[in-house]
Amino acid sequence: MANKDWNNSNEILLPICQNRCSVITYDCKWLQPNSSKIVTVGKKQNNKGDISVYDLELLDDDSSNSKIPMSRLKLINQAENASPVRSSTVLNQNTIACGDFSGSISIWDINRFDIPITSHKNAHQINLNCMDFNRENSVLVCGAKDGSISFWDTRTTLLSKPIHFVSPVEGVKDNCWSVVTRGYFGLAGFENGQLHQMDLRNYNIIQKKTVEYGICSMDIDESNETLLVTTNGSIVKLMSVNELTDELVLNKGLNNTIWSGRFLSSSKPSKQFSIAEGNGKLSLIDYNPQSKTSKVIDSIQLVDSAIISMDVNKSVQGLISTISLTKQLCITITPYK
Repeated sequence: MANKDWNNSNEILLPICQNRCSVITYDCKWLQPNSSKIVTVGKKQNNKGDISVYDLELLDDDSSNSKIPMSRLKLINQAENASPVRSSTVLNQNTIACGDFSGSISIWDINRFDIPITSHKNAHQINLNCMDFNRENSVLVCGAKDGSISFWDTRTTLLSKPIHFVSPVEGVKDNCWSVVTRGYFGLAGFENGQLHQMDLRNYNIIQKKTVEYGICSMDIDESNETLLVTTNGSIVKLMSVNELTDELVLNKGLNNTIWSGRFLSSSKPSKQFSIAEGNGKLSLIDYNPQSKTSKVIDSIQLVDSAIISMDVNKSVQGLISTISLTKQLCITITPYK
């Protein structure tokens, strides 16, 4: 694990604990709001799906002189899914939705993992790469490897059928890698660089934009004004949510996939976001929307392989979880506000 010292004011990203998962892990999410629990999803050795819940525990260690809080990750619950689980999203503090390699959706109560609350088998024909839950409208949005997108009303007891389904375009390679929603809008990002903005009231595509590279992840800031886009071509973009115009473009070097990017909560007029890189680095960046400029606050070599998933705890300021290709679940904290 990277070694950081709170006494050094130039070092802002501080790893506080690390856990090597026993299964191949694809995604991690904080159970929001007001929770120290993390859910990870992936694949077991028997080719079944794994859903694990960890609790971040602070340890009382008076013998340590370090100002970094002593912590550990405790596995508190685990479930097995029929197929490897590729994606997840949090519905509330106790409920998660999962998408698997067979294209099925399942919703689970983390306190009782014997069976899912509800599920829909083969909701898509192929891997469900990504999903996001729109809390304002209780709509679950899912994106699949064949480019199809589905919309589900989670207020119904059973996921009997989607509210709307966007079928893949025949002969077009448009693997959907990322979806994100806010208010009445949704965005879908594809491997071929297509970015679609959708209206969740009538499910029409409002506009399309082409980004130079495949879109790995997206996030929207708290003001719902700025879209963060990371790509497989070393490019990070900050864009206007409404117009999808570029505000800032960062190049993170040759052959460096930026697997994930997330905004942090902040009391500053500027906006802070973290990015997880294919070279194992985790970086914290400050963006000034007035001057359209940015600066790297800190960047650490967190692991020796690609960081493929990252999530930011919106309730506990500065708390970041990451998953690496080598199955390392890491927790990092930053006091930068």
